[in-house]
Amino acid sequence: MEAWSLGRDYSLVRILKPKKEKGTATLKAKNDLFTYLSKTGRTIKISSGMMGGSWMGSHFTNDDLIKHTRLVEEFDIKKTFEGKLEGVDVYRFTYI
Repeated sequence: MEAWSLGRDYSLVRILKPKKEKGTATLKAKNDLFTYLSKTGRTIKISSGMMGGSWMGSHFTNDDLIKHTRLVEEFDIKKTFEGKLEGVDVYRFTYI
């Protein structure tokens, strides 16, 4: 996956692999969360009732993506790579 952020209010995550999920994206805009489903070409706003659901089948919930401070409190975060990959500056973090 690749991700971009603008401060703490806006972020975009795009799935690159596996092929089955390629093109799927999640956009956080302040307290709103949207998912783009590449297979159907549709964008869905994640409702408050769906915030407790798993994000992309991971242990992260949709709510974890909105409430970034919980990530800092609940995980030990280490920068595991900083450099260039294919000419692009990359920072890789591991959350344990």
